[in-house]
Amino acid sequence: MKISALKKAGVILCGMILGFSLVACAKSQESTTTTTASSTESSSTAESITTSNGNSILDVSGLLSERDLEQSPDLTNAQDIELFSGEDVTITEEGIYVISGTVEDVTIIVEAAAEAKVQLVLNGVSITNQDSPAIYVKEADKVFVTTTDSENHMEATGTFVADGDTSLDAVIFSKSDLVLSGTGTLEIISAQGNGVTSKDDLKVTGGTYTITTDSDGLEANDSIVISDGNFTFDAGKDAIHSENEEDASLGYIYIAGGTLNITAADDGIQGTSIVQIDGGTITEITQSQMGG
Repeated sequence: MKISALKKAGVILCGMILGFSLVACAKSQESTTTTTASSTESSSTAESITTSNGNSILDVSGLLSERDLEQSPDLTNAQDIELFSGEDVTITEEGIYVISGTVEDVTIIVEAAAEAKVQLVLNGVSITNQDSPAIYVKEADKVFVTTTDSENHMEATGTFVADGDTSLDAVIFSKSDLVLSGTGTLEIISAQGNGVTSKDDLKVTGGTYTITTDSDGLEANDSIVISDGNFTFDAGKDAIHSENEEDASLGYIYIAGGTLNITAADDGIQGTSIVQIDGGTITEITQSQMGG
């Protein structure tokens, strides 16, 4: 059963907590402003909202590790990688890699051991591809994509081409756990797919993101966890989407912080098991944000 957080939470809040409204109580194609008890500005600070299909409330105590929450990693032993147009980069060893360069037709491929942790530090990176991800994680235990205090851009202008049996559908595509963090900015544009896809868990703990997509903004099979970050979404489908058809305990979304400005043609936030919002600020939701 699909659960639209914005639809369900809107019903709960409009009926039970009059001083706080995440969305309007009626479906609208127009801009929706949200309010707190002490303000009528177009913003809302989340208290605690949970929607569920019958599963227990999330135990959030172990969702994030210390490294997940780290925004400025130690670069003492990091390796520098300069990108060149038309030349893919394949990373096969665990470690920290500082990446720079303005290029076209380049994919950063992570294909490391199953237990490896790889950190990609974006230090002024611009990648524009026609039909392939800017970052493609084939194998690793966990991959961190971390921005320095810099501007970064990743874009796919056309339709993604599959990698064998793997249907690639995002500018950043990962088969493993993925963590987005950092102190800089990352603009993601996907003309025919998602912005970021993880086939496992997707976590965002810091950074500033502008995500413009034909499909979903952030998408994951197992879970999406947001503890911090500034987000501007313009999504052709859902802004944030987690869905797992095989395990009813997965496909959940947990938001504990951050600022989200959402424009979505379908749902702003949608999870198939649990959507739990314990913090953060949703500044604006426009279009058909309450789902169908």
